[in-house]
Amino acid sequence: MVAPIDARVCPDPSTDIDVSGPILKITVGPPSSQKTFYIHETLCTTRSQFFHLALRGTWKESLSKSINLPEDSPEIFALYVHLLYTNSIPIKTEAPEDVTEIQTYVDTQYETLASLYILAEKLQDTTTKDILTDTILSLSREKQHDGTRYYPGEKVINIIYEGTVKECGARRMVRDFYAEYAGEEWFPEQVEGLPKEFLWDLVRVLVRRKGKGGSGVGSTAICDAGRYHEKVGEEE
Repeated sequence: MVAPIDARVCPDPSTDIDVSGPILKITVGPPSSQKTFYIHETLCTTRSQFFHLALRGTWKESLSKSINLPEDSPEIFALYVHLLYTNSIPIKTEAPEDVTEIQTYVDTQYETLASLYILAEKLQDTTTKDILTDTILSLSREKQHDGTRYYPGEKVINIIYEGTVKECGARRMVRDFYAEYAGEEWFPEQVEGLPKEFLWDLVRVLVRRKGKGGSGVGSTAICDAGRYHEKVGEEE
């Protein structure tokens, strides 16, 4: 017997979306892999300052209701659209029990989330950036089938540092992971693989923590997720 599906939920202003008004045409990616998305304008402009500014006044995008993003990934943008409409990111699959597959399973999720964060940075969507730091933090707290927690690696750090130009929640988070958990094996033999800016930031965090004697520093395993939200202020 199939049980009935109850679609009722309590009203939640944080997940309400406005799907009234005009539809935007957003073309994403280079010509060889280009995809076109049609999204409600109000939904985009409410979340993204980039879209808000592009569609105001007499800019050609405002008149045509069409925006081109040739340098961005259609696959990552599709996840962004899914997040706008559903407040979720469909990237979680069944965790592998084979220990040789766990690292790839986790790395793939971290890399996708980092790439999505960079897109949100470009689109100036603070809400999405906060959702993504929360999600990365949640993934870091999950124990996999081998009983181990896994953290973002070299590729993720490069994605984040190359895609951001200033202090942000994602930068704070990855350097906190390294300051708290990194062993010698975390670092590549050729340290040039890591951004110099990241290494300098990490040294500053370690010196600051040493000065505090290790006290007053909240572990990423239990800290409030708001620690990595935008406009948090100074690092902890």
